[in-house]
Amino acid sequence: MKNLFYTILSALFIFSITSCEPDTGDESYMDNRETIAGFTASSATIFATAEGTNSYKLSIAISKQSTTDMNFDVSMSDSSTAAADDYSMSASSVTVKAGELSGSLDIVADFDNASFDGKTLVLELTASAGVFVGSVGTISIDIIKSCPIPDSLPSSWTAELGTEDLGAAVGDLASFTPTFTETPADDGLSYSVDNAWGEFVDEVTSADYSGQFPYSGVLTVNSDGTVDFVGDASWATGGTGIYDACTGVITLKLSQALFSSSFTADVVYTPAN
Repeated sequence: MKNLFYTILSALFIFSITSCEPDTGDESYMDNRETIAGFTASSATIFATAEGTNSYKLSIAISKQSTTDMNFDVSMSDSSTAAADDYSMSASSVTVKAGELSGSLDIVADFDNASFDGKTLVLELTASAGVFVGSVGTISIDIIKSCPIPDSLPSSWTAELGTEDLGAAVGDLASFTPTFTETPADDGLSYSVDNAWGEFVDEVTSADYSGQFPYSGVLTVNSDGTVDFVGDASWATGGTGIYDACTGVITLKLSQALFSSSFTADVVYTPAN
């Protein structure tokens, strides 16, 4: 009776082991599964710079190797805020070579068309028959124009002058050549300017004020690209503006207390070299 019990127990143990093994047939379990493909990331950012490569390597991965090359089309979605001329691709499709699990192509952003606010390129993956596109079948790539602020500014500039308050566009009044001299204090991009508005007083009055009332002071470019100007005279009440690190151009609006009216002067400084 005891021997019969052990015989039955052994048979049940052997059956439990064999029943847990998958029925693979002549192929392995992985070979029977459907191939899944997708981008290796769902989002990315390209910072487009004037002298950079401005590129992103777009990669596609598959779940199992193939004995032949596999091609995957990549196309721009209608939900993109970027346009076709905002970027270029090294190929229109990604190839995953036989025996490999991934492939890639390069996306290059166009610096001239990029914007500081950014544009979003949405790409979609299209797979061939017999391949399932997984959850990462779409990728959003933000293209943002980026120009680092330099360590120093040039000393020679050309300046265009106007006053929107009086109906004169920048360039309508006489241009001039200010001189920027770096301040001795270690306070970032701060420069003494000999005359920030040229012959503005002479330009907007009927009397001859040529060479009088130069608007001298200190111009500072901040780390975020904003510009502050502090005038030397009590009537030179200062101003604010923007520094475009990509072009080196400074746009400044200067206020004043010299005239009874509180109109401002608009100045655009362009590096002379």
